[in-house]
Parts: sequence; C-alpha cells; structure tokens
Amino acid sequence: MSSRKKVSGMKNIKSMGTAIKTPISSSRESSYLELYILDKKKTMLEQECLALDERKAELLKKLKEINTKMKELMESEEYKEMQSKNEMLEASEKNWKTMKVDY
Repeated sequence: MSSRKKVSGMKNIKSMGTAIKTPISSSRESSYLELYILDKKKTMLEQECLALDERKAELLKKLKEINTKMKELMESEEYKEMQSKNEMLEASEKNWKTMKVDY
C-alpha cells in the first residue's frame, strides 16, 4: 500500500476558505485602501448625480416645449372648430332615443 501514489483531488483545490482573503495585512494599509475605495465610490456617485441633474433639466425643457405647443394648438381656430363640432355631435347623440325590439 505504501507504493501507491497520492492522487490530487478536490481536497487540494484552493478555495476562499483556504486562500488568503485580503492581500493587505497591516491595519494602517487596510484603512488607506478602504479610504481609497470609498473615495472612488463617492466620486462615481457624484458624477452620477450630475448626470441625473442634466437629464432632469433636459426633460423639464422638453416638457415646457410640449406644453407651449399644446397651448398654441388649443388656441388655434382649427381646434376651436373641431371642439364645437364635437360638442354638436355629442348633443345630437343625446337626442337619440332607443327602444327594445323583441323578435
């Protein structure tokens, strides 16, 4: 039995439990690394906030343009004519009377 060679298997594969989890060992260096990572995240979030503010300003500008265009169209003569025609159609539809017919 001593002549058998050991075969490497699943037990020899390194995992997070057996491997070193962080390359930095001293507390001073780890705090510096943590500060660096937090600074990068902060910068990224600030840039994202600026992008969102620009997008919001663009959307508000488009909404304002749409509102002014709608107001212009509502004040036009064509819209007023169509509105009066619709009112006349609604009034004429109200005058119709229906009755039930049994066959």
